[in-house]
Amino acid sequence: MTKRRLFVGLISLVTFLGLLFVNVSQVNATTISPTTASSSVAGMSSSSSATSSSIKRSAQPSNPAQGTDNDASRRGDLRQSRALATTTSQGRDISNRLTSLTVTDRDKGKQRIYDSGSFLKVEGAFCDQAGSIKGGDYIKITWSNQSQNREAYLQGFSGSKPLYVNNVNVGQYVVTADGATLTFNDNVNDLRNVCGTFSFMMNASNYSNRDQTLRFNNTSITVAKRDDSPVGPDVVKQEWRGDKTGSVQTYDGKNWIAWGVYLNSNRAQLDSVVIVHDEIPDGLTLDTSQTYVWLDGNIGMRLDEFKTRFPKSSIKISGGVIDITIDGKELSGHKLSVAYRTEINDADAINFTNNAQVAYQLQNEQVETTSYSTTVFNVTFDATVTGTKPNELKIIKYLEDKGSKKLLPGVTFEIRHCGTDNVWRKTTDDQGMIDMKDMPEGDYEIREVAAPQGIDLNEVKDKVWIVKVSASQEGKALQVVNHKVKSIPWTDYSDNLAKTVIPWTDYSNNLAKVVIPWTDYSNNLAKVVIPWTDYSDNLAKTVIPWTDYSKNSARKPGVPAKAETTTDKQDPKPTMAAKKKATPVQQLQAVKKRVLPQTGEQTVSYLAVIGIVILGIAVWFLHKQKQRN
Repeated sequence: MTKRRLFVGLISLVTFLGLLFVNVSQVNATTISPTTASSSVAGMSSSSSATSSSIKRSAQPSNPAQGTDNDASRRGDLRQSRALATTTSQGRDISNRLTSLTVTDRDKGKQRIYDSGSFLKVEGAFCDQAGSIKGGDYIKITWSNQSQNREAYLQGFSGSKPLYVNNVNVGQYVVTADGATLTFNDNVNDLRNVCGTFSFMMNASNYSNRDQTLRFNNTSITVAKRDDSPVGPDVVKQEWRGDKTGSVQTYDGKNWIAWGVYLNSNRAQLDSVVIVHDEIPDGLTLDTSQTYVWLDGNIGMRLDEFKTRFPKSSIKISGGVIDITIDGKELSGHKLSVAYRTEINDADAINFTNNAQVAYQLQNEQVETTSYSTTVFNVTFDATVTGTKPNELKIIKYLEDKGSKKLLPGVTFEIRHCGTDNVWRKTTDDQGMIDMKDMPEGDYEIREVAAPQGIDLNEVKDKVWIVKVSASQEGKALQVVNHKVKSIPWTDYSDNLAKTVIPWTDYSNNLAKVVIPWTDYSNNLAKVVIPWTDYSDNLAKTVIPWTDYSKNSARKPGVPAKAETTTDKQDPKPTMAAKKKATPVQQLQAVKKRVLPQTGEQTVSYLAVIGIVILGIAVWFLHKQKQRN
């Protein structure tokens, strides 16, 4: 009795633990931990809140009067103050006010030795910490120029810009081929904390057979000798070859881009005419007097000389469009290039892309069309100046993009006076500034609360700046820098020379990468496809049909039926039963009788008997157990 109870209890315990394990596994597979759930909900709430806030700011119309002083008298003074001021005091060289001056390769960054022909970017900063800046004072940067060294020199790209503080002209910034100068006028006399930045570009050239060290202000830079090794032999080939080139240059106090269109560089034989259509990009002006044609690389011609030598050809220039038509017979066996210059009018453009469409026909071939394109980067040039007066609070907002800073209008700040808790909400003007005069002295908390679309506000939304305003001393302008929102996952590498965007190439006709078509091996003797074979009529594998033994009453299970004997005698008188038509019931009974012979009846009977015996023993055992209990 004790063993039976222990056995039953053990079975029950194992069953209970198994069911419990299954339930716990299912719960763990479908339940999120409280920490994870809380974190996910918090993240969604934060994202949703930020999106809602962004939508509200973009949808809210701006208040024209917000953050500005728009009285008529101030507008009149503003128009007057933007006129360039004169200087009455004697000028001083205050180049010692420079706080930084750096030179880097525009494309490669800082280098120990710069390549000849490279574009150098110069960035500098100045401040009046070493002494006040007065009208007539100037800061000058000089370098080794072409007049001092014809073999190796630095050449600055031209630029000029007036300098303003609070819309008042305080000086002029000028860059020439030989140097850069910042000159201040008398309007700077009443300002303190006068600081600023400037930038410009130079071109480094070295035509000698050795590296040269060139002077740059109070330091020096090294320029490597130019590599003038030939690109390759002048090959004559019955194939068309062309190209488009461009480079930025400076001369006569202006910045230019020199373009070149190269045609039939392999000196192929041609039929029909060669047609070129070239449109000048926006921001450039074509100088028709600077257009030349070069034949076979060494014969230069002006447009009138070209018309005389090629009477069946023409070059037409209309505005910013150049159309070239060259007779194929006149150009056969020769190479030709057209060079022209365009003046840069848009100083703020990042680059200029020029495309030329060309149609040509090689001898005994069809007419083909192609296009050539090249991009030239613009030169950078900029300068800014800041300064403050007593009881003045000034905020200057910059946008830093691709290594340069630009003033950013349309940014809203919240300004709170710490002593009185008075709050102002101001927006930067078209000069990227907020200028508040006659402010109570004390400390001010400043927060950036809104920015134009595309500006990353997250990097400054939690920052608080403290600015001190004094009634007896000049203040210092608060300078805040923003960046553009980064686009993820798309990134524009079109202006990044280190990551060239490689266009799609069609290799379908490239013998180096042949596209192998699908091959049908069904008729290939090396790989014969063996069809399905029907063995039903094959004597080697005879399919024995099913045999109905239901009519053979003498047949015993497992014993084949005897062959039936027939006679030619027929019953002259059929019985009545044979004449009667079978009823549906009789047909159904006949179908039921036509069944397969039973096999294995004895085994089934034995199993049934054994089962009944076991069932009886079990009932008897339970009955005895009940009597004992």
